[in-house]
Amino acid sequence: MRLDLFRNPIRSINRLFLAYILSISSIVHGVQRTPPQNNTEVNSYKKYLLPKNHPLQKKLKQLFENSSGIFRSTLSFKKAGFNVKVGLKIKSVDITKQLMVGSHPSIPGYLIKKYPDSMKYPSLTLQLFQLKNYITRIKGAQILSHYVEKLKLKHIVIPKKWLYRLPGNFPPFSHLLIVEKMDIYDDWDDPNGQARKCYYNMDKEVLTELCHLLHAVKGCDSIPRNQPFTRSGKIAFIDTEDIGHYKGHFFKHLLPALNPQLQEYATDLWERLERDPTKN
Repeated sequence: MRLDLFRNPIRSINRLFLAYILSISSIVHGVQRTPPQNNTEVNSYKKYLLPKNHPLQKKLKQLFENSSGIFRSTLSFKKAGFNVKVGLKIKSVDITKQLMVGSHPSIPGYLIKKYPDSMKYPSLTLQLFQLKNYITRIKGAQILSHYVEKLKLKHIVIPKKWLYRLPGNFPPFSHLLIVEKMDIYDDWDDPNGQARKCYYNMDKEVLTELCHLLHAVKGCDSIPRNQPFTRSGKIAFIDTEDIGHYKGHFFKHLLPALNPQLQEYATDLWERLERDPTKN
């Protein structure tokens, strides 16, 4: 199911997912904090977890083991010491647009992404929605990384992403998403900012790689702010939720950010890839 159908997560949930929730309804009542061990759908999430030997494990444990309520809202997120990059849209009724993103001084080089827990939906329903969303983002990053390696791209970087299971002082089955932090130009809202200049005068070799990657994965939410330039001159795919969708965004959002000569070049390259996909 496409995530944009989750405008009301209760009504939009499909029968299979609902059946799963009912099958482990005991979690809602606090009878158990973990899903049945023989449920392959749930067990499959474990392969996306942050490795147990990762250096972050100790720091994350220290950060969360004696805390609770951190993710109730943007305010509580900030009070816990997080520098919030993208805040909660309080008036939004679309759960998919309420993702909080922040960094913390104890884990430099990484970002935490988490949906707030304050929304008035059954706790387990909300936590499972979040888990599904995070896994979608991780899978998207893995697909992109596969094609970056396959196509031997030198100017595209994909941040690594992992799940982290929060301890028992948080709502049952709570997870968050951990993302490598990219050193990007994040001034896209400034018409004269460096982010826009990098796109407008993009090097043709970089543009060629970008076109090949977007075509190979059959599109994504390719708004330039989602694929910003790093300060080292590479393009970072920081939003990996919609890989395989929105192929038309190449013409709608990416081309207008380029100068006229690059627009012509990119359009011609894209059309050649459409005629002969084997060139990817």
